[in-house]
Amino acid sequence: MRTKEYIMVNEDSYPNVVNGIMAVVITTLLCTGFTCMFTTAYEFGIGFWGFLFAALISSVVFSLLHYQNKKWLSAAALIAAPLLIALAVYMDLFDTRKGLSALLYNLQTYAFFFLPDVFEGGTSSDGAYIAAFLNAYNAIAACFMTHALIRRKNIPWTLLFFVPLFVISVENTSMLPHTAPCIAAATGVLLLVLAHAMRNKDIGASGKMLLILAVPVLLFSILIGIIFPAKDYDKDELATDFLTYAQEMAENISSSLSEKFDVIINGINNPNLGKDNSFLFSLAPSSTNLRNVGPFDPVEEPVFRIHKMYNPDYSGPVNPNNPTAMYLKIESLDEYKDNMLRSSKIKGKVYKNGAEPDPVEAPFKVKIEPLDNKWVDISPYYTDFYVAGNNKYQTVNAFNTTKDGASVYAYCPVPVKTGNIYTEDYIEDYVYGTNLQVPKATEMAIISSGALPDWYLDVYHGYVTMSDAEKVRRVTSYVSSLHPYSKDTDYPPDGVDFVAWFIKDAETGICVHYATTTVILLRMIGVPARYVRGYVDSVRYADTDYYIYSTQAHAWFEFFEPEYGWIMGDSTPGSYTNASDFDINGVSSLYPEIEQAQNARGFTSIFNPDYSSTTTTTETTETTETTEETTTTSAETSEPETELTTETTTETTLETEPGDTPTPADQTEPSEGISASSATVPSDTPDNNASVEITGGIFQPEVEIYYGPDGEVHVNLSENKLLKAIGTVLLTISAIAMLTDLLLIGWTIYWRRMLAKKDPAGRAISGYHYFSFMSRIFKYALPRKARQIAEKAAFAEDKITLREAEALITICYKDMTEIAKGFNRFKKLLYNALAVKP
Repeated sequence: MRTKEYIMVNEDSYPNVVNGIMAVVITTLLCTGFTCMFTTAYEFGIGFWGFLFAALISSVVFSLLHYQNKKWLSAAALIAAPLLIALAVYMDLFDTRKGLSALLYNLQTYAFFFLPDVFEGGTSSDGAYIAAFLNAYNAIAACFMTHALIRRKNIPWTLLFFVPLFVISVENTSMLPHTAPCIAAATGVLLLVLAHAMRNKDIGASGKMLLILAVPVLLFSILIGIIFPAKDYDKDELATDFLTYAQEMAENISSSLSEKFDVIINGINNPNLGKDNSFLFSLAPSSTNLRNVGPFDPVEEPVFRIHKMYNPDYSGPVNPNNPTAMYLKIESLDEYKDNMLRSSKIKGKVYKNGAEPDPVEAPFKVKIEPLDNKWVDISPYYTDFYVAGNNKYQTVNAFNTTKDGASVYAYCPVPVKTGNIYTEDYIEDYVYGTNLQVPKATEMAIISSGALPDWYLDVYHGYVTMSDAEKVRRVTSYVSSLHPYSKDTDYPPDGVDFVAWFIKDAETGICVHYATTTVILLRMIGVPARYVRGYVDSVRYADTDYYIYSTQAHAWFEFFEPEYGWIMGDSTPGSYTNASDFDINGVSSLYPEIEQAQNARGFTSIFNPDYSSTTTTTETTETTETTEETTTTSAETSEPETELTTETTTETTLETEPGDTPTPADQTEPSEGISASSATVPSDTPDNNASVEITGGIFQPEVEIYYGPDGEVHVNLSENKLLKAIGTVLLTISAIAMLTDLLLIGWTIYWRRMLAKKDPAGRAISGYHYFSFMSRIFKYALPRKARQIAEKAAFAEDKITLREAEALITICYKDMTEIAKGFNRFKKLLYNALAVKP
C-alpha cells in the first residue's frame, strides 16, 4: 500500500513583482500619511511632497533588497538601518539630532507639557530639522514594513512604528491633523489589513487579488476627499461637538473623567512656558454661534469672589482715590465666518527677545477667586507689564491668559506704552492677517444696506483719511446709537448675515450685537479688531469683598495699536462710564500722542480700484477747480456735523465741531481731543447709496454683491442652501452606489475566472475558498464530500481529476442554492449580490 505525502503549497514561496509593488505603495502611504498627520497637527509648515518622495525612495530601495530573497541580506538591512539612523542622530548628520531636539521641544510645548522642562534648544520654526529626523525615522519603518509585506510575516506588528506618530498627533488638543494625510494613512492601514488577510494564500494569486482590491480602495479614498474637501471640513467644530457629547456621557460615569474631557475641550495653561508663550491650549478654544443670540436671561449665580485693594507703593499719574470699574476678560474671538465667532491659534512669539519694557507699578491690585470648577482664565484690564507692590511679575500677555495658579493681579485703567516690542510675524500674521478679515458677502451686504453714515462711506472708499483714534470713536458712537439696548432682543432670522441684519433691520440689541458689529465695521476701514467676552464689574470702591454674578456677563471689543498693544472699547449703550477709563479716551488722556496714530491698512475704494488711501494727514495735488461739499450725517445717528471743503490748493481739512464728552444717555459721539485730518476728494464721485435688498433663508438663494468699475451694482444669485445640501447627499449616495457596483463587478469577474481555471486542483481549491466564504457569511455548513475533495487537491500527492473539481463546485452551488431559499429579504438581497454562478 502506497503512503501519500502531504506538502504545503505556500511553504517556500518566492516573492514576485506584484508583492514588491504593493509593499512600496502601502509603505509610502503609511509613512507619508502618519508623518503628515503629525506635522499638520503641530503646524510645522513642512511640505507634503518632500515626505512622499523620501518615503517612496526608502520603500523602493528596501523592497529591492528584500526582493532578492536572501535571508542574510534582509537581516543585514534590518540590523543596519536602525544602527545607521542612531549613528546619524548621535553625530548630527543631516541635522537629524537638531531635528530630534526640536521635535521633543515642540511635543513638550504643545502636548506633553506636564513633563519636566528638559528639552531645551528647539523652536517651533525648526521645520527643516524636524523633517530630516522624520525622514530618517521613516527609513527604519520602511525597512521593516517592506520586509514584512514581501515575506508576508508579522505584518500587523509593523504598525507599531506609526503608533507614536498617531498618539502625538491626537495628543495636541490645540489643533487636529489635516484631512488629506488622515485619508492617506487610513488607506494604507486598510491595504495593510488586506495584505495580512491574504498572507497564507498562493503568492501569485494573493498578489493579484491585493492589486485588484487596491484599485477600489484608492478610488474610494479619492472619492471621499472630493466629496468632503478640506476647505469645507470644520474638523475642530466636529471634534469639539464629539468631545462635548462624550463629556456629557462621562458625567454619568465619573466626575474625574468628566474633568479630563473638560480640560481637553476648554484647555489648560501650560506651566512650562514663559510669559510670551503661556497661552491657553484647547481643541477649539471657543466659539459663539450668533444665530443663537437672543434674549439675555441667565440664571443668577456667583461666578467669582473679588477683593479690590489699593497699592500703597504706587506713585503715578492715575488717581488711586478714584477706583474704576473693571473688565474681566475671559477670552477673545478673532474669526468671523458664517455667523460664527471663533478663536484662532496664535503661532510663534508675540514679543521680541529682550524687547519687553520694565514693569510699572500699578495703582490697584485685585484678588480673584473663581467659584466654578471649570478652568477659568481671567485677565483684568490692564495687567501687561504691571506689578503691585510685591515685585511678583503678574503679567497677562497678548495670548489673553495668565500663568498657572495666579489669583492676585495688578491692574490699571490704561496699558503701559510698550513701544516696538511685538514681533513682525505677530503683527503681520495675526494682527493684520487675522483681525482684518471680513467675509466679502458680509462686507457688501453692509455697504449696500443704506444705513451707514456718509463719513464712514467716505473713509471706506478711500476719499477721506482719518486717525485710528477718530475711527474708533466714530464707529463706537455710531454702533451705540443704532438701536436701544434690550435683554429681550429677538433672535436673528434664518439666512441673513448677523451684522448686516443688526445694522439695518434689528429693533434692539444686547452686548453681543454691538461688540460684533463694531469689530466688523472697524475691520472694514482697516483697524484690526477682535471680539472679547467676559464679565464687567462696575463696583468702584476698594477694600471690599463682593461677588461677580453670571448676570454680569458682557461682550466688548479690542483694537490694536503697535506702540500700545490691544486697547479695549465698549459700544453697548449705557457702558460709556465703565469703559471711559480703559478705552481710547482713557489711553489718550495719559498718552495724547495716540491721537496721531495711523496704522490702518487693507482697504481701497471699490468704485476706483486703482485708488489707494494714504496714511498721511495732508495731501497736495495739482490745482483743480474749487469745489465745496458738505456732508452732514442724519439725525438718526446723532453724528457731529462734518464739513469737507476743497480750496483752490486742493488741500481739504476735515473739521469737527467741538463739544463736551457725551454720556450714555446722550448717545452722541465724544469729541474732546479730536485732531483734524485732511483728505482729497476726487471728482465725479459715484452714487454711494446704491443698495440691494438681501434676504435669506434655507429656501432662498445666497446673494453675492459686487461693484463694477463704473460703479454699477451686480448681484449674483447662487444655489440655495437646501439645494446644496440635497445635492451633496445625492452625490454621496451616487458615489457609494457607483463604488458598490464596481466592487460587485470586480468580485463577480474575479470568482468566475477562479472557478473556470483549467487546472483541476486550482479550480477545486478556488471553489472551496469561495463557498467557504459564503458559508461563513450566511452561517451554513459545507457538504462533507466537498471538504474531502478540497483536501485531496491541496495536500495529496496524486492529482485530482477535472470531474472531481467540477463535482465539488456543483455540490456546493446546489447546496447553497437550496439553503438560500429560506433566507429573509435582507439575506436574499445580499446573497444575490455575492452569488457567482459557475
